[in-house]
Amino acid sequence: MFKQQQSEIAAELARSAISFTRVSWVHVNDNDQALFVYSSKFELLHEPGGKRILDQKDEETLAQKVLRDLQVRLIPETIEWWFSFKAQADGMPDGVRMKTRCFKAQFEGILGPNARWLGTGGKHRTTESGSMFIQRLFYNGIVG
Repeated sequence: MFKQQQSEIAAELARSAISFTRVSWVHVNDNDQALFVYSSKFELLHEPGGKRILDQKDEETLAQKVLRDLQVRLIPETIEWWFSFKAQADGMPDGVRMKTRCFKAQFEGILGPNARWLGTGGKHRTTESGSMFIQRLFYNGIVG
């Protein structure tokens, strides 16, 4: 009995382990809506950013992903960690978890055509991670 319980606990820990880290840019407009990204590759919207690139600082990965997806340049000296959360990894089997590290930063340029704005009423248009992202901003009085 004890070995079975131990095995079940080990399996649960493995399922809940963090598989990878994602970096996201937090940007909110004057209407208290958070910036998201549209991609024809995915059914749902996702936060600006992406999976951390090995051997890169989070800030470097974030700047590259935002430039690729939104055609704006994050100003390096303004990139600042804000908060983190853990969620089910988008498009992965149940139990594959990711840690999302969220940063705020100023930018240069005009947001590209893949930019989408969501408030709390748009949580159904995004992933589980995106929904948690909006909730965190809502609870902190950042989005409406």
